[in-house]
Amino acid sequence: MNQDAAVDHGGKATKYRYWVALILMITVGISYADRVNISVLIANDAFLDAMGIKGQAVQKGLIMSVFLFAYGFANFILSPVADILGPRKAMCIAIGFWIASMFMGGIAQAFIVLLISRVLLGIGEGMQYPMSGLVVKNWFPKQERGRANAAWGVGTTLAPAMAMPLFSWIIANMGWHDAFWICMVLNFIPMYLIWSHTTDHPRDCKRVNALELAYIEEGQAADCGGKNTRVKETLSQRLSGFIFNYRYWLLVIWYIGVMLIVWGLLTWLPSYLKSGRGFSWSEMGWLSSLPFILGIGVKIFTGWAVDSTGKSGIFCILSTIGAGIGIYFSAIATNNWVSAILICLAQGFMYMGAPASWTLLQGLVPEKSMSSASGVMIGISTIAGALSPMIIGYFINLTGSYTGALYFLVAAAVASSVIMIPLAKR
Repeated sequence: MNQDAAVDHGGKATKYRYWVALILMITVGISYADRVNISVLIANDAFLDAMGIKGQAVQKGLIMSVFLFAYGFANFILSPVADILGPRKAMCIAIGFWIASMFMGGIAQAFIVLLISRVLLGIGEGMQYPMSGLVVKNWFPKQERGRANAAWGVGTTLAPAMAMPLFSWIIANMGWHDAFWICMVLNFIPMYLIWSHTTDHPRDCKRVNALELAYIEEGQAADCGGKNTRVKETLSQRLSGFIFNYRYWLLVIWYIGVMLIVWGLLTWLPSYLKSGRGFSWSEMGWLSSLPFILGIGVKIFTGWAVDSTGKSGIFCILSTIGAGIGIYFSAIATNNWVSAILICLAQGFMYMGAPASWTLLQGLVPEKSMSSASGVMIGISTIAGALSPMIIGYFINLTGSYTGALYFLVAAAVASSVIMIPLAKR
């Protein structure tokens, strides 16, 4: 234990772990701003003309799909980097990829350059969730992980809630290149915070006193049968912690359905509101932010509820059932405003599953396997989810409307709800 950790700060436990959760929230939030700017851009005629893809729905979907394919494979291949380098160094390397991606997007004059930019972003952000999950596993006792996961998960909704109308304004008044430049500058914020204000473990942090450290480690020891070790594990030992656990694979299948819905909506919601339902550019901007605003409250509530009830699986089911109902009635609604509110509510419901699923995963998988298990889960589900933007684009081209695409998302919601039932009963 470092000497600073032994200081009792007047007999009170420090609470530096909350600052770590805030840093994770800021980091994840800015990474999501990097992602969602493309959702606004594919509704912008000037950008589509510059890339030569105006009127080509499948190519629009491909912009997000190549990001997701790279993102999914990076989870497979690069998640173990956190086990080797530690999450702090690995996350800073990842952010370096984000910065390079935004630079390439800003200078892009051809569709292929834009696609390369999206691949770089996918590689960098592919390490984000596994490392965030590992940091929560290392820094928080079991009884606080639901709220900790909700805290950094709020970043996935808070930043896009602000970014959607902001990017709409930037693109309309400054041009689409500036959306990339602003994202590039913002990425230096989490780079500084992670490098200067976090460590891989609370035991290594000079700002954590002995009382806080004892509280954290006692909670972690209770989670793993009284054992609290930091011994390095081999790859086979890490894989053995989850590879033969059928409950883990049920969670993976559930997550596949979630990714189909999340990335389908995230990619196409602005275009659906503008082209499918006839809303103006400004109306599209603030309506697109509505699901993320709802998601903030949903995640905070779910984090508290999961810690209070211990029923992670129930909230996973509620998220997909709510999403499926909202999308279905949005598709059949004749009033454009009713349809818009329903689909925004559906996307808001999806965010209930984020803190619940990560808390469930952290209970199923031992610490030695956390980054590998989360990487495999996100890798498989994201590669499957990468098909969603292109499938939706195919339905739009085939039918000339969004109805068939929305029914596809409803089917994914139903399948996910059913597969989660055994875990909800557990």
